[in-house]
Amino acid sequence: MGLLLVIMIKKIGLCILTVHFAGLISQSVSAEISYEPILPQFGGSNYQALQVMQFEKGMVDSKQAKIVAKQRELDREIARLANVKTPADRLVESLTSVLQVRLAQGFADQILTGDEQADFMIGDVGINYTRLNGLLSLTIIDANGIETLIELPVN
Repeated sequence: MGLLLVIMIKKIGLCILTVHFAGLISQSVSAEISYEPILPQFGGSNYQALQVMQFEKGMVDSKQAKIVAKQRELDREIARLANVKTPADRLVESLTSVLQVRLAQGFADQILTGDEQADFMIGDVGINYTRLNGLLSLTIIDANGIETLIELPVN
């Protein structure tokens, strides 16, 4: 029994010694452990997360830019197809242009060589001109009543 008591005392001492050393080790280890937040949501700065976020945003922006570019290309193609004119359309436009030029030349000849002063209407547009002392004063009044005055020297 004495031997058993000595062995138990040694075991208890060893346990106490182990607990004591474990306490010292845990104090030194716990002093070295520290928490540094990694997630930006919790005050940290995780550069890898930032890079991943920037990469994903760049991918989304790239996809959106491609969609916008494709839409613009389609809009240009639709506009081009809408402006496609048949030969008959081009002929009508050419004839209209030539007739407008000839009418304009006729009005210009009348203004330059006709009466010294006259008024006439072309559709909703009124034209008033006066030639006096080598100066042509031409007043054009559009359908909204806005006047445009042009003065030119003439012989």
